[in-house]
Amino acid sequence: LCKDCRARFFADADGGCRPCPSGSSGLFAVFVLIVIGLSFVSVAVVVLSLSKTGGEKSTAATTTTLRSRRLPPSVPLVITAFQIVGLLSVANMSWPSGAQRALNAFTFFSLDVNLLASECTLPSFGAKYAASLVAPLGFVLALVLVTATFAVAQRCVGALAGL
Repeated sequence: LCKDCRARFFADADGGCRPCPSGSSGLFAVFVLIVIGLSFVSVAVVVLSLSKTGGEKSTAATTTTLRSRRLPPSVPLVITAFQIVGLLSVANMSWPSGAQRALNAFTFFSLDVNLLASECTLPSFGAKYAASLVAPLGFVLALVLVTATFAVAQRCVGALAGL
């Protein structure tokens, strides 16, 4: 288990212990900044989609705009299938070496939280577990803050245009 690793070591995907990289705290901070950046991009996409309705107050126009797809539905489905196949490569099933190499290629589509070496940044396994539980809530809070920022900015621009 990852809690069995010594200080300044973290558990890799295979269950072994590896030494902490020198910049693990910086890598973790960059990941948090990327999540915040993605929340800005998400809200910006929604705001731009809503602005394409031409300022109409129609609920039907807004609903149609929000429900329109930017990607074909097959793209997210293919990515999900690749993630599932990548999980098969991690399972201990005694794959032949050729099949194992082929399956390992699909692990690219899965986010491995061990790449962040968060055990090197967070003080304990319990803190890492708590952070993994709180992360989705943090993303939602970031979305709410970004949405509020966009709303305030839009009101300020509208007030300045009225002067």
